Amino acid sequence: MKQRCPRCLHVRQPDANVPDWQCPACGIAYAKAYGEAPVAGQPQARVRPSRVSQDGGGLLGSWVFKALIAIAVVLAVGTSQRWFSPAHRAPAGPASPVDIAIYTTSTCVYCHQAMAYMDQRHVAYTEYNIERDPARFREFRRLGGQGTPLIVVGDEVLHGFEAGMLQDAIDRGEGR
Repeated sequence: MKQRCPRCLHVRQPDANVPDWQCPACGIAYAKAYGEAPVAGQPQARVRPSRVSQDGGGLLGSWVFKALIAIAVVLAVGTSQRWFSPAHRAPAGPASPVDIAIYTTSTCVYCHQAMAYMDQRHVAYTEYNIERDPARFREFRRLGGQGTPLIVVGDEVLHGFEAGMLQDAIDRGEGR
């Protein structure tokens, strides 16, 4: 005769690899589930009393604990979204009051490095691509441009990009 567990309704198969007194699916002792007295000679499972009462009391089972966890999750998500927003990373206005113009070409690696340098430091600048704008190309030539980038910081003209020289020119322009 096959035995059915009163707790999970699992039907015990003859080839089950747990003791005869235990349900293979949920692990409960059949005698415990049926409310029978233990059978002499069979080992009995020890049950540790739970710290949480079965009526839902205690800290982990209470609705207060669940509410606290929910509030913590909402605060964590809200704070992380604000922290990683672009407004948090960049200041509202330019970091430098000096006018900066950079004359570039599309394929100029040093032009892209110079713009990335200024972007990282939140320095405002205006880019003029001399391949696309003939008027800006003539302006580039009037400023003595031979190659790109040509960077104008205030009244100072820099030929090429070198981070230290650009930063010095920006600092001098801010001091005026």
